[in-house]
Amino acid sequence: LGVALAYQVADAVEAVTEPWVQLIQNCVVLVLVVPVGLVLFVRAARPDLRRGYLRRARGPLCALLAVAGSLGFILVVSATRSGNSFRGSAFWLLFLLTWMIFFGLGALVNGVANVFRTADVHEVLPPLVSVALVWVNLVVDLVSGKYGDAPDRVAAFLLWGGPLTVTCLALWELRRLRRGHGLTLRRALGR
Repeated sequence: LGVALAYQVADAVEAVTEPWVQLIQNCVVLVLVVPVGLVLFVRAARPDLRRGYLRRARGPLCALLAVAGSLGFILVVSATRSGNSFRGSAFWLLFLLTWMIFFGLGALVNGVANVFRTADVHEVLPPLVSVALVWVNLVVDLVSGKYGDAPDRVAAFLLWGGPLTVTCLALWELRRLRRGHGLTLRRALGR
Protein backbone atom coordinates (compact mmCIF):
# COMPACT_ATOMS: atom_id res chain seq x y z
CA LEU A 1 0.00 0.00 0.00
CA GLY A 2 2.79 2.39 0.95
CA VAL A 3 4.88 1.64 -2.15
CA ALA A 4 1.83 1.94 -4.41
CA LEU A 5 0.97 5.35 -2.95
CA ALA A 6 4.55 6.63 -2.76
CA TYR A 7 5.27 5.90 -6.41
CA GLN A 8 1.74 6.84 -7.48
CA VAL A 9 1.20 3.43 -9.04
CA ALA A 10 -2.35 3.61 -7.68
CA ASP A 11 -4.55 6.25 -6.14
CA ALA A 12 -5.70 5.89 -2.53
CA VAL A 13 -9.01 4.18 -3.36
CA GLU A 14 -7.39 1.71 -5.75
CA ALA A 15 -4.60 0.97 -3.25
CA VAL A 16 -7.13 0.13 -0.53
CA THR A 17 -9.36 -2.00 -2.78
CA GLU A 18 -6.44 -3.78 -4.48
CA PRO A 19 -6.11 -6.56 -1.86
CA TRP A 20 -9.78 -7.47 -2.35
CA VAL A 21 -9.42 -7.42 -6.11
CA GLN A 22 -6.29 -9.56 -5.77
CA LEU A 23 -8.19 -12.01 -3.54
CA ILE A 24 -10.89 -12.41 -6.18
CA GLN A 25 -8.26 -12.73 -8.92
CA ASN A 26 -6.44 -15.40 -6.89
CA CYS A 27 -9.69 -17.26 -6.39
CA VAL A 28 -10.50 -17.20 -10.10
CA VAL A 29 -6.99 -18.39 -10.95
CA LEU A 30 -7.21 -21.11 -8.29
CA VAL A 31 -10.56 -22.26 -9.67
CA LEU A 32 -8.72 -22.82 -12.95
CA VAL A 33 -5.39 -24.07 -11.56
CA VAL A 34 -6.69 -26.51 -8.91
CA PRO A 35 -8.62 -28.81 -11.27
CA VAL A 36 -5.76 -28.79 -13.79
CA GLY A 37 -3.25 -29.49 -11.00
CA LEU A 38 -5.39 -32.31 -9.61
CA VAL A 39 -5.82 -33.91 -13.03
CA LEU A 40 -2.07 -33.69 -13.73
CA PHE A 41 -1.23 -35.07 -10.29
CA VAL A 42 -3.64 -38.01 -10.59
CA ARG A 43 -2.55 -38.77 -14.16
CA ALA A 44 1.13 -38.71 -13.14
CA ALA A 45 0.52 -41.07 -10.20
CA ARG A 46 1.02 -44.79 -10.52
CA PRO A 47 -2.23 -46.47 -11.68
CA ASP A 48 -2.79 -48.25 -8.36
CA LEU A 49 -2.72 -44.91 -6.49
CA ARG A 50 -5.09 -43.03 -8.80
CA ARG A 51 -8.34 -44.37 -7.37
CA GLY A 52 -7.38 -43.30 -3.83
CA TYR A 53 -6.41 -39.81 -5.00
CA LEU A 54 -9.65 -39.47 -6.95
CA ARG A 55 -11.61 -40.42 -3.84
CA ARG A 56 -9.73 -37.80 -1.84
CA ALA A 57 -10.38 -35.17 -4.52
CA ARG A 58 -13.96 -34.78 -3.29
CA GLY A 59 -12.82 -32.22 -0.69
CA PRO A 60 -11.18 -29.83 -3.16
CA LEU A 61 -14.04 -30.24 -5.64
CA CYS A 62 -16.61 -29.47 -2.92
CA ALA A 63 -14.59 -26.37 -1.95
CA LEU A 64 -14.60 -25.24 -5.59
CA LEU A 65 -18.33 -25.87 -5.82
CA ALA A 66 -18.92 -23.92 -2.60
CA VAL A 67 -17.28 -20.84 -4.09
CA ALA A 68 -19.00 -21.24 -7.44
CA GLY A 69 -22.35 -21.96 -5.78
CA SER A 70 -22.26 -19.03 -3.38
CA LEU A 71 -21.21 -16.55 -6.05
CA GLY A 72 -23.55 -18.11 -8.62
CA PHE A 73 -26.43 -17.77 -6.16
CA ILE A 74 -25.69 -14.05 -5.83
CA LEU A 75 -25.69 -13.63 -9.62
CA VAL A 76 -28.93 -15.59 -10.08
CA VAL A 77 -30.80 -13.70 -7.36
CA SER A 78 -29.46 -10.37 -8.64
CA ALA A 79 -30.54 -11.18 -12.20
CA THR A 80 -34.04 -12.29 -11.18
CA ARG A 81 -34.55 -9.30 -8.90
CA SER A 82 -33.28 -6.72 -11.38
CA GLY A 83 -36.29 -7.15 -13.65
CA ASN A 84 -38.82 -6.86 -10.81
CA SER A 85 -40.10 -3.71 -9.19
CA PHE A 86 -38.21 -2.06 -6.37
CA ARG A 87 -40.73 -3.20 -3.73
CA GLY A 88 -38.79 -5.01 -1.06
CA SER A 89 -35.48 -4.18 -2.70
CA ALA A 90 -33.98 -3.12 0.64
CA PHE A 91 -34.67 -6.61 1.96
CA TRP A 92 -33.06 -8.26 -1.08
CA LEU A 93 -30.08 -5.91 -0.95
CA LEU A 94 -29.56 -6.73 2.73
CA PHE A 95 -30.03 -10.43 1.99
CA LEU A 96 -27.50 -10.37 -0.87
CA LEU A 97 -24.95 -8.39 1.15
CA THR A 98 -25.32 -10.78 4.08
CA TRP A 99 -25.00 -13.80 1.80
CA MET A 100 -22.01 -12.29 0.04
CA ILE A 101 -20.21 -11.44 3.29
CA PHE A 102 -20.84 -14.69 5.11
CA PHE A 103 -20.81 -17.22 2.29
CA GLY A 104 -19.24 -15.64 -0.78
CA LEU A 105 -16.38 -13.81 0.90
CA GLY A 106 -15.97 -16.60 3.46
CA ALA A 107 -15.68 -19.17 0.69
CA LEU A 108 -13.19 -16.98 -1.19
CA VAL A 109 -10.95 -16.37 1.81
CA ASN A 110 -11.15 -19.96 3.02
CA GLY A 111 -10.60 -21.33 -0.47
CA VAL A 112 -7.53 -19.22 -1.16
CA ALA A 113 -6.08 -19.67 2.35
CA ASN A 114 -6.44 -23.46 2.23
CA VAL A 115 -5.66 -23.76 -1.49
CA PHE A 116 -9.09 -25.35 -1.91
CA ARG A 117 -8.25 -28.27 0.40
CA THR A 118 -5.71 -29.77 -1.98
CA ALA A 119 -3.90 -31.24 1.05
CA ASP A 120 -6.85 -33.65 1.29
CA VAL A 121 -5.49 -35.34 -1.84
CA HIS A 122 -1.83 -35.20 -0.73
CA GLU A 123 0.21 -32.93 1.51
CA VAL A 124 2.66 -31.92 -1.23
CA LEU A 125 -0.07 -30.38 -3.42
CA PRO A 126 -0.70 -27.04 -1.59
CA PRO A 127 2.88 -25.75 -2.06
CA LEU A 128 2.85 -26.82 -5.71
CA VAL A 129 -0.53 -25.22 -6.43
CA SER A 130 0.51 -22.03 -4.59
CA VAL A 131 3.60 -21.74 -6.79
CA ALA A 132 1.47 -22.21 -9.91
CA LEU A 133 -0.94 -19.53 -8.66
CA VAL A 134 1.69 -16.84 -8.10
CA TRP A 135 3.44 -17.47 -11.41
CA VAL A 136 0.13 -17.32 -13.31
CA ASN A 137 -0.59 -14.04 -11.50
CA LEU A 138 2.85 -12.76 -12.52
CA VAL A 139 2.05 -13.46 -16.16
CA VAL A 140 -1.30 -11.66 -15.78
CA ASP A 141 0.43 -8.67 -14.18
CA LEU A 142 3.13 -8.58 -16.88
CA VAL A 143 0.58 -8.71 -19.68
CA SER A 144 -1.61 -6.05 -18.09
CA GLY A 145 1.35 -3.74 -17.44
CA LYS A 146 0.19 -3.35 -13.86
CA TYR A 147 3.17 -1.35 -12.57
CA GLY A 148 4.15 0.37 -15.80
CA ASP A 149 4.18 3.86 -14.21
CA ALA A 150 6.58 2.91 -11.41
CA PRO A 151 10.36 3.16 -11.71
CA ASP A 152 11.94 -0.01 -13.11
CA ARG A 153 13.40 -1.20 -9.79
CA VAL A 154 10.12 -0.68 -7.93
CA ALA A 155 8.11 -2.36 -10.67
CA ALA A 156 10.51 -5.32 -10.68
CA PHE A 157 10.25 -5.59 -6.88
CA LEU A 158 6.45 -5.46 -6.98
CA LEU A 159 6.17 -7.92 -9.87
CA TRP A 160 8.80 -10.49 -8.93
CA GLY A 161 8.84 -10.19 -5.12
CA GLY A 162 5.66 -12.18 -4.53
CA PRO A 163 6.35 -15.11 -6.87
CA LEU A 164 9.95 -15.49 -5.71
CA THR A 165 8.95 -15.33 -2.03
CA VAL A 166 6.11 -17.83 -2.42
CA THR A 167 8.36 -20.16 -4.43
CA CYS A 168 11.03 -20.05 -1.72
CA LEU A 169 8.41 -20.71 0.99
CA ALA A 170 6.95 -23.59 -1.03
CA LEU A 171 10.40 -25.13 -1.47
CA TRP A 172 10.98 -24.76 2.28
CA GLU A 173 7.61 -26.41 2.96
CA LEU A 174 8.42 -29.30 0.61
CA ARG A 175 11.79 -29.70 2.34
CA ARG A 176 10.09 -29.68 5.74
CA LEU A 177 7.60 -32.33 4.57
CA ARG A 178 10.46 -34.46 3.25
CA ARG A 179 12.67 -34.18 6.34
CA GLY A 180 9.97 -34.29 9.01
CA HIS A 181 7.44 -36.66 7.50
CA GLY A 182 9.14 -38.45 4.60
CA LEU A 183 6.65 -36.96 2.11
CA THR A 184 8.01 -36.23 -1.35
CA LEU A 185 6.42 -35.66 -4.73
CA ARG A 186 8.16 -38.75 -6.06
CA ARG A 187 6.68 -40.92 -3.28
CA ALA A 188 3.27 -39.30 -3.68
CA LEU A 189 3.25 -40.28 -7.33
CA GLY A 190 4.56 -43.75 -6.53
CA ARG A 191 7.68 -43.29 -8.64
